[in-house]
Amino acid sequence: MKRFILYCLTAVFAYQANAQFSGKGSGTEEDPYLVETALNVEEIRNFPKKSAVAFKLINDIDMREFIEGAYGTAGWNPISDFYGTLDGDGHVISGLFINRSSEERVGFFRNLNNASIKNIILEYNGDIKGSFAQGALVGGLCAFSKDSNFFRCGIKGRNISGRSTGGLIGKYDSVDSFLLYKISECFVECDEISGTEYCGGLVAYHFGAVDIYNNKVYANKIKYEYNSDGYAGNIGGIVGHATMFSSGIFNDVSKGTLKYNLFEGQVHCNNYTNSYVGGIGGHVTSLTEVHSNVAICDSIVSKYNSSGIGRIAGFGDNNCLSDPTSVNANRAYNQTVLNIKGNCNYATDSKLNGMGVGDILLKGRSMYEGMGWDMENVWTIEEGATYPRLIWEVENELNKSPLSITNNNMEVEENTILTFDAEKVTTNIGGGITYTYYQCIPDEPIISNYSSSVQQVTVTISSEDYSHLKWAGIDGKNSDMMNVSETRSCQLGKGESIPLKLHAVFADQDFGSYAATVEVSWKNYTRTFQIRFLYENPNNPICPTPIIDYVDGTLVFSCDVEGKPEYHVSITNPDANTYIVNNELKLDRIYNIEVYATVEGYLTSESAKLILCWIDSKIIDGVDGLIKEEGLPVQIRKNNGKIIIAGIAKNTFVSAYSLSGTLLDSTISQAEIVTLNLPNSVDVIILKIGDKSIKITF
Repeated sequence: MKRFILYCLTAVFAYQANAQFSGKGSGTEEDPYLVETALNVEEIRNFPKKSAVAFKLINDIDMREFIEGAYGTAGWNPISDFYGTLDGDGHVISGLFINRSSEERVGFFRNLNNASIKNIILEYNGDIKGSFAQGALVGGLCAFSKDSNFFRCGIKGRNISGRSTGGLIGKYDSVDSFLLYKISECFVECDEISGTEYCGGLVAYHFGAVDIYNNKVYANKIKYEYNSDGYAGNIGGIVGHATMFSSGIFNDVSKGTLKYNLFEGQVHCNNYTNSYVGGIGGHVTSLTEVHSNVAICDSIVSKYNSSGIGRIAGFGDNNCLSDPTSVNANRAYNQTVLNIKGNCNYATDSKLNGMGVGDILLKGRSMYEGMGWDMENVWTIEEGATYPRLIWEVENELNKSPLSITNNNMEVEENTILTFDAEKVTTNIGGGITYTYYQCIPDEPIISNYSSSVQQVTVTISSEDYSHLKWAGIDGKNSDMMNVSETRSCQLGKGESIPLKLHAVFADQDFGSYAATVEVSWKNYTRTFQIRFLYENPNNPICPTPIIDYVDGTLVFSCDVEGKPEYHVSITNPDANTYIVNNELKLDRIYNIEVYATVEGYLTSESAKLILCWIDSKIIDGVDGLIKEEGLPVQIRKNNGKIIIAGIAKNTFVSAYSLSGTLLDSTISQAEIVTLNLPNSVDVIILKIGDKSIKITF
């Protein structure tokens, strides 16, 4: 029987069991430490040089008050020597600032080694300041990284400054490695990034085998300042200095790449001599690939240097910069002014300047598709209005809500069905007489305010079985529900949480389930989900799992059981028409269907799940050649580590990838139904059917 325990209780026992981390989890990949509070963020530093430790954020966290109380005006104390995994799960750590101009490695992390950082946004409401001493490193995410992977990491800030400064990483080192490490789908958005040696919008400088691709940097100005100790510097919109060490023992096995990156802003170099300046990279040499990057700058300035300046790169070799006449050439704004020693000129096309294009092409989808950019799964653009942005960055902004609703530390999504079991309770009422009843008193959904202001929250509970329900929140009134629908409101302060506390009490009798619909509203947001209270007589048989069929544009549910089953349907895609006629669900073009069945005299069935989608499929026919078949309805199920896909045209190539890009299985369909094998632990994949990619969550 499932029981749900309040965080405030479990945190006490967790802290006693493990003084290094006061939150939940065991720190493994399968059961990561769950980072829920500012204290949990601080506790990440308790595991230096431990490679097997894993952390996962479960909500947005504002660090400002904690940092001010713990570290004062010096700001966040960077975490040293992190060798593990941090999965932000799309959440934001905000309220950050760093003012440590005497420290030589400054960032959210000081040093990373063989680490994996992904799906996280760091939001700085103050500057990041590090040392200007020789060898000092500053980065929005980390000062120094070796042999680490970064995926979907975002930095939002004001000004970042130090000796060698990167918006994301100060220095990246992957020398003597046969692996190709990755920095992908990361973004940096800040006012100014400035340094006095190496300076880059994403990475100040890197040596070795790292693939930097599909990243976006917007900076009002990337600025290289004069230094008095004679060190020349390299400065670029994405990287300042990028090269391979010729002495690396695996140098011929794997080399770095720089591709599909976008920089928007200005690059200014005020150093006096021997500096290289570019819209994408300053000094770029010896890499395997440098192509398909785009630099959008009004001006690139070199105050003293007469050479080493370009719209794409200031210096490079013939092996790593794409020919401007090729399809995958680097592109740059054709009105970029190269300001050299105060003399302004428009650049002509070359390997260092890339191919110049106008604003119409820069704001159009077709140019990027022609260069090989993934405009379906990685990038998005408002045709004719904006430059490209990363899809996950845009979705994070659109989906960000001031409140969160969680159950058992998991976000409660729209149309979720939560099931709570009833417990049998026997009470002695005196005189040797006992009374038996069943109750559901779960620690069910918690509403939390993660915004910076007070939120007015309104909750409406609706149920035909309201006489069984007792609502002990959210306004502090503990009373039985008296109507089919009741609404209550409360104000939730910054950082405050409150449980819903909807209970159910049943007499001593057999019953199936009672359901209540919950609607939570705040500002312009509304989320609706269902709570199902369940008592199942163990003497009753279990209702068979229903079967979902898709016939002539209609979903049909059936169940091999006596009696008249009732089907309980959940569709998580908002495009669905959720009306049912004669046990047939009418819909337009929708996915993610879940249904369970109830029937008198049986326990509730297990849920059946179906993902239904419409794709355009290109198939190869041995006789007719290439055929395009549009509007193909595809049905996807998962069963015992296998994906069963129905509705695939013959000779279609089908493959499944993990989110990290690892190929899990592939096949060419020989019939309408194909099967792919998956690890049981994989719940999210990228499914490719023909030339179409679909993100599937089981």
